[in-house]
This record gives sequence, structure tokens and C-alpha cells, in this order.
Amino acid sequence: MVFPHRPPATIRFAAYSVAVVNLAIGVGLVMMGVQSPRATGLQFGGLVLIATCWLPPWILLAVRYELAGGELRIHHGPLTRAIALDTIDEVRASSPLPGLEGVIVSYRKKGRRVREPFYPGDPASFLREVQESAPFLSAIDHGTLRRAT
Repeated sequence: MVFPHRPPATIRFAAYSVAVVNLAIGVGLVMMGVQSPRATGLQFGGLVLIATCWLPPWILLAVRYELAGGELRIHHGPLTRAIALDTIDEVRASSPLPGLEGVIVSYRKKGRRVREPFYPGDPASFLREVQESAPFLSAIDHGTLRRAT
């Protein structure tokens, strides 16, 4: 099952701000390069910034979570990484601020414990789907799944 990402406002602001700054600097470099015939490197750098200014919003905002094949896959635009469900120790609902509902996933990675926040559009259905996909995680409290010890 695929869950869309609901990014916090700070992430949205950062992603769009970086894109606007890259675009502005890129345009400035191209303009400087046009005015000085010896500064073709500035033009090239400016064109690269203009051509890639869309990458930060795509990577930071086009996120989705997928539970399939014994893995939790996290897609960030063109990038994908996976967390094996059998490495997950705990999944709990988290709401550190009003309007910022998500889940904290605790799992083992190379012998150490990692905690990572995720912001699916519907945290409750995400928890239900994780519980169905990983039966070794038991509901111990409302909004908390934990590996039986």
C-alpha cells in the first residue's frame, strides 16, 4: 500500500526557498556572464543552477511511503531507500506540535537503533497497515506498535 507524504510547513518553506535562491543566483550568474565575454564559466554555472533549481522541492516534497514485499520503502522524488520490516522494533504515533501528526519508526541498522520520523497523510491507517504487514509488532497502547520481547 502507498501512503502520500504530508510534509511539515518548515520543510515546504525550506524546499521552495532553496529553489528560489538557486534560480535567482543562476539568473544573476547568467546575466554577469552575458555582460562579460570572458566569463563563460559564470554562464555555465548559472545555467546549471537554473536547470537544477527544481531538484530540492522534488526530493523534499515528492515523498511517498510504500509497504510491500516485507519492506517499508521511502521514495524521495527520484531516490528510494528501504527499511526491512523485520528490523523494526517500534512504530508509534507522534504529534509534537498541533497539525504535525506523524509516526516515529524505531529500527535496527548495522547494530544500532535508529529513530526516524515519517509524515504519512493518514498516520492511523499507516499504523494499521504496518501492523498487518508486520504481525510480530503488537499494539501495546493506542497508536503504538512494539516488537514482542
